[in-house]
Amino acid sequence: VFTYSREEGAAAATFKAQVRQRTAQQRKNKLEEVQIKITEKRLDLHLGKNLVVLVEEKVKGEDLALARAYLQAPDVDGLIVVKGKGLDPGGRYRVRVGRRNGVDLEASLDG
Repeated sequence: VFTYSREEGAAAATFKAQVRQRTAQQRKNKLEEVQIKITEKRLDLHLGKNLVVLVEEKVKGEDLALARAYLQAPDVDGLIVVKGKGLDPGGRYRVRVGRRNGVDLEASLDG
């Protein structure tokens, strides 16, 4: 969700009556409140299930890695924190989702 702003080339940019910045921000906040509940419910559907993830980076000094599954877009959605040894960036691993932490999932290597 993005706060409304006049975007050159968009039809709405030419409208005489423009949405006030405060109103635009309030609308954005309301949409985010609604969406976060939807996102949490959708993520909860993966609890206890196996997913294949792509490791993006290791957490220095820990047996943890940051990864993404098919359901997560880079720089948009949350991620999956994976606990396990030998997790290499660029590697694909089967993990078991244990819990949700906000919009992120926590998982461990699936045996």
